[in-house]
Amino acid sequence: MHPAARPPGAPEWLTRLAAPLAVEPAALTRALPAGGVPFRLVHDWHARAVLPLLAETEPPEPVYEPLRRLHAEAAEGRPAPEADWRAALHPALLTLHRAAFPHAEFHAKAHATALADATGHGRGPDEARRFADNTARRIADTDARCFAEAHALALTPALAAAYAASDPAAYTATFPTAHVNAYLAAHRHHAPPRHGHRPPAARLATALLELLDGAEG
Repeated sequence: MHPAARPPGAPEWLTRLAAPLAVEPAALTRALPAGGVPFRLVHDWHARAVLPLLAETEPPEPVYEPLRRLHAEAAEGRPAPEADWRAALHPALLTLHRAAFPHAEFHAKAHATALADATGHGRGPDEARRFADNTARRIADTDARCFAEAHALALTPALAAAYAASDPAAYTATFPTAHVNAYLAAHRHHAPPRHGHRPPAARLATALLELLDGAEG
């Protein structure tokens, strides 16, 4: 959803969450509560839809459950102190962004480069392949770790402050669209196919619209 298409009465953070989920402006408009959109909907959506979706990834990640509980409590009007949010967010964000990193793509590129380099320096096929395997694994793993650490370092204090203060403007400044893209990428890379389940984006979009429809401003 382009910012120019933001329905009247829809806060910016909401349209940024909806954008990567392909929510139509008309559908968003129909779901908007008459009294305005309460910020606690962010917490409700994460507790009911986002974190259960991430819990489907493999291997199972227990770091998401403490964060889900904090969101559930905040959705009921009991936001935790900033320190509690930080403690729950940091490990969850590390896990999320490591899972969202395009590891296979980076590994393939590093492997092709290392194989060409080893072959060019006269190594035999088996030795060149072993060299490329080891080099690509180290490079991709290091890049994934750095990617995750950079995102967790930047986002933990920003999100913790926004959540603790129930501050919509501060939350908007954390780039909610990028969060949703990370949720979808992590699920795409690490969740096994589930027969009969709709695509993750559709599930998150439906949950968002249903929560909006039932919200009271």
